[in-house]
Order: sequence, then structure tokens, then C-alpha cells
Amino acid sequence: MAEHEKDENVQSLVYVAIAVLVMILAFNQYQLATVSSQISLYSAPRLSSPQGSGVASQASNINLQALADRVIPTGVPAVYGTELGVSYDDPVGSLTVLGLLDGDLNPGGKLKFSQLNAQAQQRYVAMGQMIACEYCCGANALVFPNGQPACGCQHSAAMRGLAMYLLINHPDMTDVQILAEMGKWKTLFFPKQVLSKAISFASAGLDSNINTIDLTSEKFRDFKASAISTSSGSPASSGSIDTSGWSEDEKMNYEMHGIIPARVQQSTSSGSAGGVLANAPDMVGGC
Repeated sequence: MAEHEKDENVQSLVYVAIAVLVMILAFNQYQLATVSSQISLYSAPRLSSPQGSGVASQASNINLQALADRVIPTGVPAVYGTELGVSYDDPVGSLTVLGLLDGDLNPGGKLKFSQLNAQAQQRYVAMGQMIACEYCCGANALVFPNGQPACGCQHSAAMRGLAMYLLINHPDMTDVQILAEMGKWKTLFFPKQVLSKAISFASAGLDSNINTIDLTSEKFRDFKASAISTSSGSPASSGSIDTSGWSEDEKMNYEMHGIIPARVQQSTSSGSAGGVLANAPDMVGGC
């Protein structure tokens, strides 16, 4: 009898474990679907020009739709998109595909640094130290000088995997072209931060610098995000943000990553730069 009751208890525990696992998997799928829908809703609508007295002076003359069109890539990558089955319009699915290319981080990855010839290795290291996944893990580069991963997050793996793939299969592409492709995916992985930097560039009169490499590489890493409006609703001074009333964590996130608190972004009208940033996801995928 005792043995029978023990078997029944074991079976009950197994059923409970299975039920919990199913719930976890369902929740994860829901999260992925939510992120994908956020990206679609964010990139699809046409953006209106800033309106209302609550918009900062430096954002009032920015054509937000034109800026978003320049910054956010769409469609299928011309050179490798069909080959790899990735699309700028599906950043979540493409993140998985590109990340699995990095065999130096993932045991089942298809490509490794050791597979590159000497010249390709040199190019790979040079590019890998010009761009990073600072918004996720705070790293200063994708690779160490020896070519091995400097960050273990999924975003950096995707950028490294793409770089190795292009160096092996499309060696005629220049470093600038490959770095630009890596930057396009970084833009999709961190749309809010990159668009914030683009608004900063435009408000500072650096329109000529609004390109993928300057927005996503280490060259302008410390360039601060633009001010949308102060907490009092008055226009912020050019190139600065009134952080009075912010918590210490909010100030630290702004200083380290250029992230403006959502409550500050949402204090402006829905057609303003703040509204655009508030609708953009902070991050696609996980660290």
C-alpha cells in the first residue's frame, strides 16, 4: 500500500512539473509575440511632425518620419538576406538565426574565428572592436584582440556571426559595408536608444553624421540622447537635459546609456519626438 501511494505521489509531481513547464513555454511565446508586434507597430505608421508647446525647441524642427526612414532598416538584406532567411522586418526571428552562426560562443554554431584566413581574422577583429552591445551588457567591443567573444549576449553573437558569414561568403564586401550591416541589426535590437542618438545628432546640427555606422559604432558612444522636454514642460536648452527630479537610477542610466525615463518621454504629445521614443522597444531579445 505504501509503495502504491509513493508511486501515485511521484506521478502527481510529474504532472505538476509538466503543467508548470507548459505554462512557462506559453509565457515565453507570448513575450516574443508581444515584442514582435511592438516592432511592427513602431515601424509601420507614418510619423507626424512634432506639435504642441511641450516639445523641446531642438526637436521642433526635426522631420521625424524622414529621420526614422533613415535610421530604421526595412525589407530583406540585399546580399545575404535570402541566403540566411533573415529580414529586417523580423528582428526577433533573425536574432536567433544570426546568433546561431557564432560558433565561438554557441557550441552548435556554424562559424568560428579559426575558420577565417589570416586577412579575414585581422578584418574581423578590427570591426569587432569598433562596435559593441553597450545597451545590453555594457561591453566596449564584440571581440577581444584574439578574436574571441568579449560579450556573451545574443545581440553580440548575432553581429559576430553575421561578420564571420560575410567575410567567408562575401569577402568582396568592404569593412565599411559589413560594419554598416552589423549596425543595422544593432539598430533593430535597440531602436529606442539608436533613434534617441539620431535625434541628438539632428538637434546638434550633425545631420551629415546620421548614418548607421556613426550611430551604432564606438565613435560616438558617449554622445548624449537629446532632450525632449524638461519635467516642467519648458523647452530644454540645446544639447542638455534637466535631470532635476530624476531618481539616482534614472540619472545613472542616462549617463551610461543615454536612456531617457519613459515618464519624461511620455510627457510630450503623441506626435512629438518623445512619443516616438516612448513607442519604441528598449531592447529586442535578451542578454
